[in-house]
Amino acid sequence: MALNVKAHVTLYIHCLACHKRLISKKIHGLVAGWKFINSLKMIYHVANIGDAHTSTIQSASTTHSQLSAEEQLKTSVAPCYVRLAVGVEHFDDIIANIEQALAAATA
Repeated sequence: MALNVKAHVTLYIHCLACHKRLISKKIHGLVAGWKFINSLKMIYHVANIGDAHTSTIQSASTTHSQLSAEEQLKTSVAPCYVRLAVGVEHFDDIIANIEQALAAATA
């Protein structure tokens, strides 16, 4: 899967303008999602997102793991989604970290 992170700059700016810090991104499958999370170097993997620092979570296997697959889909949670809460770090650093983790996850 190829994802041009820089193409999401507009979304990022919109999120900041609207004071929304949560972005969900589809990554192909649970294994790729975990590879992505485990490849992050600056972004924190946490149990609950919303800290001042950029953080990520794979909700289907953490916060929503008690739900069936059908129930997860009804709540917009799927194994292929990773949620990212944008923090206070510089945008270029966040983008660079995401790009290298996506490359590792899809290699």
